[in-house]
Amino acid sequence: PVDYISAPDTPSAIVFGQMGQEDHVMVIITLGGTINFKILKRTADFGLNQDTGISPTIQSKPLPLPKRSKLFLEQSLREKQNPTDMHQSFQQDLIRLRLTSARTLLQINSDQSGIGNTKEQIKLSAQVLGLGPTFTLILTVENMNPDKALIQLSAIFHCNPENYQLSLYTLPIPFVPPSLSYKIHNKVIECLNDGLPKDE
Repeated sequence: PVDYISAPDTPSAIVFGQMGQEDHVMVIITLGGTINFKILKRTADFGLNQDTGISPTIQSKPLPLPKRSKLFLEQSLREKQNPTDMHQSFQQDLIRLRLTSARTLLQINSDQSGIGNTKEQIKLSAQVLGLGPTFTLILTVENMNPDKALIQLSAIFHCNPENYQLSLYTLPIPFVPPSLSYKIHNKVIECLNDGLPKDE
């Protein structure tokens, strides 16, 4: 097999040798005056008779996984003992969130005081990733107006601090061009009040 490299311009000079602490370096000078350095890996192996059935040495070593903390073990045991209750609790919170959102939308649509800008064509959608106690809330802000961009907007997250903790409570929304969307990732932590000790 033959290997090849490409240069951005016509080479004017090519030299191969040692440079600094590297033993195998190729320097290419082009007619346009640019200099390109090609450094060969020190661990490169050009042997043709390699046994593909033998795994590399690096794969035989275990991955450096972090140690499992006491809180992680207790939380895992809690999930194994009460999987149904935890899932039902999550579903209830999700239904309650949808109900609150629907009530708020109905109130805004029926309010005649002119809260909000009716000229702005904005579509909001939320997605929940995870089952708890830590999950991610993804809020998508979509600009439905094909001619006007969204500027000077902010997202405000409100929740009961006794039940949830958010990584973001207020966030300025950047410039959103017409017919495009912007996603906000907010990490949510459920406050457990079952007397679990904190991991020091």
